[in-house]
Amino acid sequence: MIADLRLPLKIKLGGREEQFAREAAKMTNEYLNMYRSLFPGLTEKHYLAMSAFHFCYRCIELRDKNDTQPYIQRLENIKKSLDAYLEDKE
Repeated sequence: MIADLRLPLKIKLGGREEQFAREAAKMTNEYLNMYRSLFPGLTEKHYLAMSAFHFCYRCIELRDKNDTQPYIQRLENIKKSLDAYLEDKE
């Protein structure tokens, strides 16, 4: 249940999927309530949109924070340098 709506989502019961779904619904409702108290008088669509934006923003922020591509590229460059150095020594 999110925003007093029963959503017809199918999840596997008894596992991590159920745990994640319950936690996601709880967090969503907490953010809905937070935005309701911060901005009273708006429509439910506004609160849902603000909550969706909040979660998407956080997801992008975490994705960017966990971007390992620059490190992988740097390691590739180090490997090439080491390979070139070892070839010169042989």
